Amino acid sequence: MQINWLWGFIDKTGKIVIAPKYKYAFEFSEGLANVQKSEKYGFIDKTGKTQIKFKYEEKADFTEGLAAVKISGKYQFINKAGKLAIPTTFDEAENFDGGLAEVSIGRLTYVGTLTADNIGKINNNVKSGYIDKTGNFIWVNK
Repeated sequence: MQINWLWGFIDKTGKIVIAPKYKYAFEFSEGLANVQKSEKYGFIDKTGKTQIKFKYEEKADFTEGLAAVKISGKYQFINKAGKLAIPTTFDEAENFDGGLAEVSIGRLTYVGTLTADNIGKINNNVKSGYIDKTGNFIWVNK
């Protein structure tokens, strides 16, 4: 629910249970909601208590006990205690689904104007594929 450009939460009867004080607020996922204060995102519980500090750069959701959060331009996976769950950082990361998450390390780069004639000169220094919950690549796109 939004009042005066700030978001909060109501219950099924329409009663306010978490006062509107967030720039953005998203659905609860696995007991936590991702909300934005100022320019950073964090996680609150259903009472409105901050469970994971406001330090992330993008919205994230918990799936299968982990969330892909962006900090300092890179993605990492945290657990519901806010602790780093997978030590590797990624340039792109999706949520876990069926025990796997799609991730990539590195980016496609090219200096100059890209045309059909020089498209093969793109620096493809990217490792992408799927990781398990320990961070091991179980399939790599070649």
